[in-house]
Amino acid sequence: MSFIGDITLRERDFTVIEIVVVLAVFVQAVFVLPCRADFPSFYYAAKLLTLGRAPEIYDENALVSLACDDGVKPYPYIYNPFFALLVVPLTAFGYRTAYWLYFLLQITLLWAFMRILRREFFDNNPLQFLFVLFALTFSGSSVKSLAYGQSNIVVAFLWLLSLHLVRKNRFTSMLALSVSTLIKLTPAVSVIALIATKKWKLLGYFILYLAILVLFSLFVVGPDTWSAFLSGAPSFTRRFVSETGFRRLFELLKLSGILVSYGWIVVPLALMFASFPRIKSLKHGWAYSGWLIPMFSPLVWAHHFLPTFVPFAFSGKKLGIARCL
Repeated sequence: MSFIGDITLRERDFTVIEIVVVLAVFVQAVFVLPCRADFPSFYYAAKLLTLGRAPEIYDENALVSLACDDGVKPYPYIYNPFFALLVVPLTAFGYRTAYWLYFLLQITLLWAFMRILRREFFDNNPLQFLFVLFALTFSGSSVKSLAYGQSNIVVAFLWLLSLHLVRKNRFTSMLALSVSTLIKLTPAVSVIALIATKKWKLLGYFILYLAILVLFSLFVVGPDTWSAFLSGAPSFTRRFVSETGFRRLFELLKLSGILVSYGWIVVPLALMFASFPRIKSLKHGWAYSGWLIPMFSPLVWAHHFLPTFVPFAFSGKKLGIARCL
């Protein structure tokens, strides 16, 4: 075994390396890619909720009118109402202050994501973890999510946290998974891991928490707001062009309209069922889910791929990269 394969790192060493990675992502997000593309729509949708204008969060004109005094032009709000409720506390601050507070929250959660990833998959494999950190440092998944003020870091953290907590507290574990699912829907793919490993109680808690949170948001924002979301969601996906994903691939191949419209969901479903027999543990399941989560969306951009670092980590551990060096 070479010197590289004999690397031994202490907790303090890992902490220092992780801080360096976070600082590198921070510098890129602030100075190389200074863009706040997505956060304005979150902020002003939440602002409309505080003004008692909940159904208007899906009215682009209402968002633009509210934001004009700050010199900001938000994109349409395309998330469900629950996420806007989570952003409401930030509306106690002005737009720019709120952005930087959200930025700091994302930086903190990115660090937490890395620490959980190491403890779940790389506790005794430091070299492999360094490879993952190197990729994470320059990944659009981390840098773009941070710069754009996207929700991906929050979602990925909660999704991975649910795996980390499952042995300690199944209640908070499934609460984390349900919140991440309500923010971006696609983490629900992880139910295949719960079903494959016959974790029926966990599945029950997950469904229960989803129902409670949806009912809570219905009570706060009203059914008209959820109705506006459900009726407007198809038009949101047609308005924007994906960078990648099955739908974009089918569009580039100029396939029939039916394949473009429905193929993007059929193919990931087929892959999900093909993966099912291979899932032997929750870690297996979360690793497979990490690949599937970005696929289960009609809109896929580079910053959606943070969950894929879990299968990347899982595969690296199984392949034993350090033993080959």
